[in-house]
Amino acid sequence: MRNPPKLQPPQAPPPPTHTLSGRRLQKNQGKWPFSLKTFPTIIVLRVSLSKHIDTSLISVDVLNDHICVDVKGKQLILVLEPGARTNSGDVLCERSKTSGELCVTMVRIDAPDNVTAEVEIPKEGCLKLKQSDEMKKPKIMRRDMILKKSIGIIEVKKEFADEEPFVDDPEVPPLC
Repeated sequence: MRNPPKLQPPQAPPPPTHTLSGRRLQKNQGKWPFSLKTFPTIIVLRVSLSKHIDTSLISVDVLNDHICVDVKGKQLILVLEPGARTNSGDVLCERSKTSGELCVTMVRIDAPDNVTAEVEIPKEGCLKLKQSDEMKKPKIMRRDMILKKSIGIIEVKKEFADEEPFVDDPEVPPLC
């Protein structure tokens, strides 16, 4: 006699993503600590991730009404109350090399047109989650300010171009 086929337990349906009224549900499958701050012109999401997680395993999707951060198949979905713009210059996603913290800066949908997501971030990366509630407000840069900064960088490079060019000394043996 043959063995009867093994019965597989029925799979549970996936958890709902919306309520019956159509409102999007939030979830944090990875149980990551996060901070979502809303300023007058920008929204800043900071997610504390392990620094050992490869950046290629992190996916960030910003839509008008919510943001979805996918890390190794686990999702963090948050509703953005004022809404965010999704143009390329209006979303800035950065990751700290030292702590692994992910910082997503989005321009609010009701912000003026000359505001971009460029903010000044300290050398060590995004602001830390363990700071007090009275967090320093990030400096907003207008598009004309960014243009001036990029022109300044070009002028600095021109200053170094005026130096004498490198001359290879034939008497010094090669390193390899």
